[in-house]
Amino acid sequence: MSVIIAINHLSIEARGIWDRLRSEFKLEFHHLVILRICLKSFDHMSEAREKITENGAFYKSGTLTKKNPALDVEKEAFNRFITGWKAIGLNLEIPKEVGRPPGT
Repeated sequence: MSVIIAINHLSIEARGIWDRLRSEFKLEFHHLVILRICLKSFDHMSEAREKITENGAFYKSGTLTKKNPALDVEKEAFNRFITGWKAIGLNLEIPKEVGRPPGT
């Protein structure tokens, strides 16, 4: 039985990530549920970044300088995204240096 998980609420960029991961990996239902949540967090992170870029990281309120609330939204969304990404098992591996190991 094939189960369809709705992703039409995701951004075009997030849907592209969804499609690519679905084509490159065999993901089970529970992975897809987590991936959808990850990508929603990805969208929240992107939206917050746009607001930060548009309005700056800080703003003046009378004589006080306050932090843009979008900074916290971005941070929380990033943490949810990374936590879900790891739960799926899609840990990124940093490529190693090409060539001989040091001291050889």
